[in-house]
Amino acid sequence: MTLETGLFAMEVPAKGATRGHVRFALRSTAPEEVGTVALCGLVASAVLFERLKAQWTQFVLSLGDAPRLDVLARWEDDGLDLTWEPVVLEPGRMDDIAGRIRDKAFPVSSSAPPAPVDRQAVKEPSEDAPAGLADHDPSEGDDWRVKQLLRIP
Repeated sequence: MTLETGLFAMEVPAKGATRGHVRFALRSTAPEEVGTVALCGLVASAVLFERLKAQWTQFVLSLGDAPRLDVLARWEDDGLDLTWEPVVLEPGRMDDIAGRIRDKAFPVSSSAPPAPVDRQAVKEPSEDAPAGLADHDPSEGDDWRVKQLLRIP
């Protein structure tokens, strides 16, 4: 069985590593596209977990010459050993890599101040507001619904 899209080709290998092995052959290794394929892998993972009554699922991402994402349904005592020796880095190398990732992932720019809150866009509280917040005045601050969402852990 094969499904082809612009981002990947999904197949169920005839001789997979386990029952319920799904392979996504990636067409690109751009981070956004790999993330989208990973979301598709999550859906496949949920289907394998539910339909095959797997105990867990495992992702194996390979970005080498033939980039792919393998989603494996796993059971205890399935005989599949996917352990490998971790790469040992010289001291300070991990901090250097983390710094480069931090610089690219979280750019700090002080050129534009945050936009002011438009008080006209704040809506009046509705009748279904929680007790104690029904009489909240929107001109005093943010919408009570936003505050409630921010409180949720």
